[in-house]
Amino acid sequence: MVNGKESKIIGIVSAKGGVGKTTTALNFGAAAVSTFNKSVLILDTNINTGNLGLNLGLTYHPISMYKIIKDPLSILHSVHKHKSGLHVIPSSLADENKKINPSALKKKLKSLSNYDLIILDSAPGIGDDAKIAIKAADTLLLVVTPDFPTIATALKTVELAKKLKVPIIGVIVNMVKNRKYETTRRYVESSLGLPVLSIVPYDEVVQESIAARMPSVLYKGRAPSSISFKKLSAYMLNKKIRKQSLFVRLGYAVLGQTK
Repeated sequence: MVNGKESKIIGIVSAKGGVGKTTTALNFGAAAVSTFNKSVLILDTNINTGNLGLNLGLTYHPISMYKIIKDPLSILHSVHKHKSGLHVIPSSLADENKKINPSALKKKLKSLSNYDLIILDSAPGIGDDAKIAIKAADTLLLVVTPDFPTIATALKTVELAKKLKVPIIGVIVNMVKNRKYETTRRYVESSLGLPVLSIVPYDEVVQESIAARMPSVLYKGRAPSSISFKKLSAYMLNKKIRKQSLFVRLGYAVLGQTK
């Protein structure tokens, strides 16, 4: 958990694409800003196919990750201040053909003392791009979907993190539809040897928010997925979410939404 000096740099990782890793990174960060008044920087370390910036409507970012590490001032000029309150360093849309030194990146990020939390949106998989976020992070969150192939593949990410000696705090199970064919929480925990920290329901609001270029916790904060992301942020920041009034809880019941 992030408390004081603990786990300032958190990597959001996944074994494969399409599980909602970037969505999780954005909403975790946005909830930390909007609900808990934290200063948050999100960095896209997927240097070849990153789309974090595109999800926020940031289409122009000419500064490469390599230059950010090498040039002492470039990281200051790379930060975009989004209307959500997030500070964002997107991945450059230009081809990056130089190797990134994760240790140098971590040292650079540690020098940014003005942020309470730095979130790294990793490349999926276990290749060199994915290792950038894993090695540069203090701790990791693993995002999966509730299906057998994804859980089996996620074991490779778990083993890689162990090999690199970077702890995974827990698992976020995303896009849950509560179908009989989905893997259970117990199965996920026993298979990966990690606790499930959050179960995020499948929610059309997430797709709507991407089209609106806004994190879903701000686009529709009372949506079921948004509530799950806020609870995840509260857990990671060791905070409590203020209890809703009876009127709001009754509203959720009428809409069929969870509290």
